[in-house]
Amino acid sequence: MSAINDHWSKTSFELFSKCPRAWAIAYGRRNSSPKLLPTKGSTSHLRSNLMVRAGRRTFIEELGDLFNNKKWSLNYLKRRVKAHIDDQVWTHRLRTDSIVIEGLCTQISHRLMRLRQTDLLKPIWTRQPRRWAYFERFTSIQIGNLALFATPDIVVHHQHKWTLIRLRFQSGPSLPSRELEDMLMVHWAMHKSGLPDRYEDYRIRTLTWRGGQWVQENVEVDAQRVRLAWMMLQHDVQEMTWMKRCISADPTLESLPLARTENDCRGCNYKPTCPASNGLEQAKYGQRIKQGFHQS
Repeated sequence: MSAINDHWSKTSFELFSKCPRAWAIAYGRRNSSPKLLPTKGSTSHLRSNLMVRAGRRTFIEELGDLFNNKKWSLNYLKRRVKAHIDDQVWTHRLRTDSIVIEGLCTQISHRLMRLRQTDLLKPIWTRQPRRWAYFERFTSIQIGNLALFATPDIVVHHQHKWTLIRLRFQSGPSLPSRELEDMLMVHWAMHKSGLPDRYEDYRIRTLTWRGGQWVQENVEVDAQRVRLAWMMLQHDVQEMTWMKRCISADPTLESLPLARTENDCRGCNYKPTCPASNGLEQAKYGQRIKQGFHQS
């Protein structure tokens, strides 16, 4: 693995799987600064991303105050949600009206209130005896030359084990990257100062907003799954390292693989300057023609 900018995150991995060219622009070059919130795509897609980011930031802020024994009222929660939505709208220059924003505030506040009432997190809010900590998603762990972004949202010590909790503010297709990310949380924790370095000391719980409620899932932790997750990560990083070499050899990116499907192109920030801007299949055909010409 390269010693420069090696990292693994679920976001990076999923983009690499969908479209190596888009990944190259976002992550594969020095000083890459991908936009975290897509500015193109359907209105529902943009609102969904807005809700997730505003909801998560509000929740982390509330956890910070709760950690310091400061509980929020419902009215204060709504004010903080509104502030984070306004910040996202301004930062990403999104066009929306006050009625839409009010609706988003109501939805996010409802989700956060329901989150407090889940069996998994209620003991924290009711101050039942627990040792716990919370983390930002961008808190990585350095393992050798690799920065691992697989941070649990909350870690709770109870009944002689540490529970790694992952929150998903919206449901989605069950992708391999989700299970991989769950297992990699154990590697993250085992290398985190102050936490045990044995996989046997951990359990994993996920909370996903699905069908109007928070759904808890228990993820089994065993030696084989933890080891397999690390092997898969190493394979992913090797593939990304190879792609970085391709970028160095062809800075124009014209020879890099394009998206797998048309659906993967939807909402992409980089489509206007992509060979696939007028159609993915046509762009792939053009690539094959050029490659055949250069080989002949």
